[in-house]
Amino acid sequence: MDEKSARIYDTLKRVYDPCSVLNGTHLNLVEMGLIREVQQHESNIQVRLLLTDPSCIYTFEIARMVKAELLLLPGVQNVEVESTSGILWTQERMQPETRQRLHQRRMIYMEKHHIVPRGRLKEHVTFSGSCATND
Repeated sequence: MDEKSARIYDTLKRVYDPCSVLNGTHLNLVEMGLIREVQQHESNIQVRLLLTDPSCIYTFEIARMVKAELLLLPGVQNVEVESTSGILWTQERMQPETRQRLHQRRMIYMEKHHIVPRGRLKEHVTFSGSCATND
């Protein structure tokens, strides 16, 4: 990764997934793997996002937050944010330490509330967006 891209990704670490903020996990877009691609051409930056759900109600809010943060970078005059159609985010895109942190948090929550996944072991709780499911 070149220096410009690294600077953009570092800046995007200040943008948090709204669902994760609401559920108390506070995960940024980079650690969740929601950034598919960034490109910078002179003073213009283009960001392509992956969504956890095609009907995500926070798409426009995420785009607004991305633009606001990236426009603070020196020399940046324009930011375009688009969601990638036809490709959805999967939990494998998350950074391994983030997946582990979420897994531990879910296990604590499930134990505290005496929740046992139906037909599966606790290790097989799946991730859907920013919420645990036990399908």
